[in-house]
Amino acid sequence: MPWVISRELRQRERQIFIGCDEYVWWRGSKRQNAMGTPRRPVVHLELHTADLEGAHALYSGLCGWRREQVETAYGSYLALELGARIGGGIVECRVQRPLWLPYVQVDDVRETTEAARRVGATLLLEPREGPAGWRSVVRTEAGGEVAFWQPKR
Repeated sequence: MPWVISRELRQRERQIFIGCDEYVWWRGSKRQNAMGTPRRPVVHLELHTADLEGAHALYSGLCGWRREQVETAYGSYLALELGARIGGGIVECRVQRPLWLPYVQVDDVRETTEAARRVGATLLLEPREGPAGWRSVVRTEAGGEVAFWQPKR
């Protein structure tokens, strides 16, 4: 059975994730995307962990995910081959527990981030430019953390 946003979620939290799933809320009414491409697809999954090597060993052993160390002007990154339709990576950082961060592709990262802030999201990372695009990260009480991603064209 597909996931449906519960009625108990507050309106402000529902608005943030419009288009992130096949079932979406738009101004309080349920609309279905006919199980096609989500309006705002998840395009990347990033694992934040205090143990990069341990996490890589676990997922390469269980899932067969291959790694590629990527060096950029911004630093080093461990990219993962998750499959044909989604990118991934592992970031070693100080976290209380490992956390998967989905990146949702949007048309305008600043506009989407501001919309999230207006409906009560906590801003964890202001929109910033990287080598391939712009990103921001927000958190909500009920929805957890999500990154918004706008690729360079």
